[in-house]
Amino acid sequence: MTLRISATCASPVQTMVQDGALPAQQKIDCLKLLKIVLKNLADPTKSQDIKYRQLRLENEKIRTKLAIHPPAMQLLKSVGFVESADDSVLQITEASSIVAAQVETSLQEVTDALGAMTSAATAATTTTAKKPATEEKLSEKQKARRLLEQKKEQERLKEKEQRKRNVELIKQDKFVRENDENWTSEVCAA
Repeated sequence: MTLRISATCASPVQTMVQDGALPAQQKIDCLKLLKIVLKNLADPTKSQDIKYRQLRLENEKIRTKLAIHPPAMQLLKSVGFVESADDSVLQITEASSIVAAQVETSLQEVTDALGAMTSAATAATTTTAKKPATEEKLSEKQKARRLLEQKKEQERLKEKEQRKRNVELIKQDKFVRENDENWTSEVCAA
C-alpha cells in the first residue's frame, strides 16, 4: 500500500502574495524592501560588510514594512538571519553563514512576485482611476505655464476685438468722407 501526501509547501513569498488580508500596496512595499536586502546579500562585497548583514527591528522601514509580515520574517530567517538575544536586531553573524543558493532563489522569487504585483497594480489603477482633466496634479511650473497661456489667449482675444473696432471706425470714417459734402481734407494742426 502506497501513501501519497500531496502537501504543497508554499514559499513565504507566495504565502504573502496570496494573503487576501493584506493591501496590495503593503505587499509591494514589503517586496521592494526584501529585494533590496536580498540584493545586498547576493553581492559578494556587500555581504562581507556587517552593515548589510544586520537589520535593526526598531528601524522605521523595517518595523512598518517587514516586521509586520510573518512570511517576510520567515524568508529572512531562511537565508541565514537570526534574532539577537534582545530581539532588537536580525543579523547574520558570519558572512560564511549566508545561504547563497537560498539568497539567489529568494531574490529571483521576490523579483518575480514584485513584477507581477506591480504590473497588476498599475493595470488596476489605469483602468479604474481615470481622472477628469480638472483634477490633474500639476507642478508649480506647469501651473504657471498654464496661467501664462491663458493670459496670452485673453490678450490675443482683446487685440482681435480692438482690431475689429478699428476696422469699423475706418469704414465709418471712409463712408463719412465719401458721403458728407461738408468734409474737406485739411492739414491737421496737431
